[in-house]
Amino acid sequence: MIFQGLEPDVRFVDLDNVSRIRFPGNSRYALDLARFAVDMAENMPSRKAFEVFMVAYSSSTGMDARVVLEDMRSFYKKISLKHKIKYGHNVLSLESLAERIL
Repeated sequence: MIFQGLEPDVRFVDLDNVSRIRFPGNSRYALDLARFAVDMAENMPSRKAFEVFMVAYSSSTGMDARVVLEDMRSFYKKISLKHKIKYGHNVLSLESLAERIL
């Protein structure tokens, strides 16, 4: 739960197939983040929520947000295409989702 005032803002997070990063340079983190980003793009109320998440993630890992976005770009495209085929709707592109970060 996130508190940004008096009322809590409840967010659900899909943690299926998420794993701990075992060593630097492991692309697994980018796959996990891409899955999460696609879920956010489909369900979030605004792009601002994604930006806030990326800034928080980047600062907590010490990684530049632009590098993280570049690492997850190909995974994001593949996952969003699968969602389009499976569910019949488009997912925002990563460029649109993170336009203020890029």
